[in-house]
Amino acid sequence: MKLKQKTILGVLALATLLAFPRGTTWATGGTTGTTDVTVTLPKILILHYFSSLTLSFDATDRIFEEGGATPGSVTLGATASPDANLTTTNDSWNGNNVSLTVQNCWAVRGFGTAAVYASSGSSTLSLAGTSSSIGMSDFSASQDDATSGAGTFADPLEIDLKGIGWSKAKIGDVSFTLDLSSAEDDGNYIGGSYTITAEAV
Repeated sequence: MKLKQKTILGVLALATLLAFPRGTTWATGGTTGTTDVTVTLPKILILHYFSSLTLSFDATDRIFEEGGATPGSVTLGATASPDANLTTTNDSWNGNNVSLTVQNCWAVRGFGTAAVYASSGSSTLSLAGTSSSIGMSDFSASQDDATSGAGTFADPLEIDLKGIGWSKAKIGDVSFTLDLSSAEDDGNYIGGSYTITAEAV
């Protein structure tokens, strides 16, 4: 009977020993062990953008002198809603085309390098109940930290991302042109859109 008990205890002791990896240390007073940890992060892109944007031109922004061939001195201004700033290329105003830059209207954060560009979604805005319309074209994105690129589909911006924290976000602008040659009346023109695309490089 004692021999049988010793055999069983020996088998249990061997099974217990085999159940632990080679790095296991045994001590009666205490012991320590070190585990090496490796974390593999994928390329992560987080894109922020406004889902809607309203651009409003003040009614008195353009003044033409009677009989004059050139605009008056009042600066073309515009406001953007929600929380984006808007600048216009006033010198390019010719009665049909207005070049706009909507500032701080997108941001990207993450790991790795991002290719970012702006492109047309729906390029025509319409005035309800009329044939009047506004065209949108020449879309591009810009960002101060971009290492290359024009921000278009054919030539995206390349941006080195520095992390996923809010403070690491790279904030950028979108530029495009409004074609007013088919705009025949005032009012709210709707239906236009642009797309911001961010891709891992």
